[in-house]
Amino acid sequence: GIQGLVTRPDRIAVRGLDARGKKVTVKAEGLFARVIQHEIDHLYGILFIDRALPGSLQMVTVASQATDGERLATAVR
Repeated sequence: GIQGLVTRPDRIAVRGLDARGKKVTVKAEGLFARVIQHEIDHLYGILFIDRALPGSLQMVTVASQATDGERLATAVR
């Protein structure tokens, strides 16, 4: 896969309409805010590689599993 650094605001407020057409505002911070921004980008056809900081993109491969069960990624150079 590919990884890269993307800067995004840590806190956001998003306005929209619910399924019934009622106006709603969602406030988010931290990881939730990043995920919302990432998904909104998809709605506009923007990929994370389009927003990545210049020179930060690199290919990665799963190298091993951590003792707590999480996967570790190691940059392939």
